[in-house]
Amino acid sequence: MIKSKLQPIWKNRLVKNVLVVASGTVGAQAIGMAFIPFITRTYGPEVYGTLGAFIALTAVLTTLATLAYPIAIVLPENDNKAKALVKLSLLITVIMSLFVLVVLLLAGDWIIPKLGAASLISFMFFIPLVMFFSSCQDIAQQWLIRKKAFKGIAKVSIAHSFINYGSQALAGLYAPLAGVLIGIHTLAIAVRSVLTGYIGSKVTTTSVTENQESVSLKNVAYEYRDFPLYRMPQVVLNAASQSLPILMLTAFFGPASAGFYTLTRTVLSLPSTLLASSVQSVFYPHFNEAVLAKDKTLPLLVKATAALTIIGIWPFLIVIVFGPLLFDFVFGQEWQTAGQYAQWLSVWLFFALINRPSVSSIPVFRMQRWFLVYEVVSVCLRIVAIYIGFFYFASALTAVAVFSIVGAVLNIYLIVSTFFAAKRFDQEQIAI
Repeated sequence: MIKSKLQPIWKNRLVKNVLVVASGTVGAQAIGMAFIPFITRTYGPEVYGTLGAFIALTAVLTTLATLAYPIAIVLPENDNKAKALVKLSLLITVIMSLFVLVVLLLAGDWIIPKLGAASLISFMFFIPLVMFFSSCQDIAQQWLIRKKAFKGIAKVSIAHSFINYGSQALAGLYAPLAGVLIGIHTLAIAVRSVLTGYIGSKVTTTSVTENQESVSLKNVAYEYRDFPLYRMPQVVLNAASQSLPILMLTAFFGPASAGFYTLTRTVLSLPSTLLASSVQSVFYPHFNEAVLAKDKTLPLLVKATAALTIIGIWPFLIVIVFGPLLFDFVFGQEWQTAGQYAQWLSVWLFFALINRPSVSSIPVFRMQRWFLVYEVVSVCLRIVAIYIGFFYFASALTAVAVFSIVGAVLNIYLIVSTFFAAKRFDQEQIAI
């Protein structure tokens, strides 16, 4: 009886695609978890914190590199326009990466310390490389999502994880230095972008009947201008809100505190990445198709959110109860403090997980402007949370706790807002 009820679920195209992407993410995260205990015992909190600061800084800059145009690649009805978006995104990426390189050459020694990352001066020329390769990876992956080549995404995730974590663990035996971690991180991103681009070229087919008229990059840039105008600032602010704790912890409390936070985010991202990236990669085009077909959107949004809630609550609940003990046992005694961070961050990251369907629906509902305002307010509140922990309590743990509570409340508000947007959209469709 149970089997007969579950059978329609397993046959569902959305569920199948989610499982394909999830399988790659599971493999990638399993590889990461196998190597991380060796990495933490080799490098230590301060070295790991320097890598965390580098990743945090490049994460913000990378969101600027394409002006968010790759997110639009899934939307056009024909491939000609989507290919034009790919070309436009690549052109912008080259220009932005070269611009950052020139700025670092001229004033990097002054700018980097101002960002609270003085420990990264020696590695600042890795930044434009990471920007370029990460952006190319994002462009290629959006094309794979458009073509529903989810198996390719899964394979690349596994290969990237093995190269990145395996190389870090091996190199740590000979040179447990921050520069080694950053160099391997950059190389792994480069390899991932090449692999994703190669698979993307293989799934690009040209139909004999397809209209091959060239699409003006200028015209397509104008048509999808809401992405650089509204979505790009939102994505930058979101990346900043994710990265600010690491940079601020580095500036206020030192690299070790940033190392605790970085490890915590890495570990807690396992269930988040496993479910969130898998669901978002599949849900976004599926949801867009539902809108084009004039199907009801609210039930689809609610079901996806409810499913993530039921599945995602258990790993975070375990960390909330047993965080310090788990981190001590798995990563070594000097990482027990990271387990305390994890107890608080689990509250925020749980709601960040279940908001993935809502975030995916935002470009479809054309809520870019609203999302931009949301992110501005979000960043301001999160900055205030870190400052409260520093100035009033002089405690990194308190700063993380306040930051997490604010993040959870903001994510709840985002989910509720998109539900109301879906309800209005469905009512408008019925009226038409």
